[in-house]
Amino acid sequence: MLIPATIAYAYSHGSSDTIYMQSTNTQITGTLYLLYDGNPNIGQANTHNDSGNGVTVKTKIYATAGGQTISGSSRVVTGNPNAYVKSTARLPDAWGSGHTTHNTADPWDWLYIQVSDLR
Repeated sequence: MLIPATIAYAYSHGSSDTIYMQSTNTQITGTLYLLYDGNPNIGQANTHNDSGNGVTVKTKIYATAGGQTISGSSRVVTGNPNAYVKSTARLPDAWGSGHTTHNTADPWDWLYIQVSDLR
């Protein structure tokens, strides 16, 4: 089993972390928060290219319930210097996000963040 490069867990209603992506020589910051504190049905995520080197970044967001991704909650966006996305889901247990550079050669070269304990 392959394990992602970095995982950050938050037991509040948001989290952020930074990682250096060696494959593209780019430092990125990923964030994951509930859109409205106290409402677990709307999540938002963003990836920011801290290096300012023109490399495109990618953000994915998804909600889970009972350990499974909730249908319709997954979204993926790309952008430069930011890739912002939000999503909705009914009664999630947790929100997760992935953050990377768009043209990374390694599909496991992601920063993953999870926000749980939503209620």
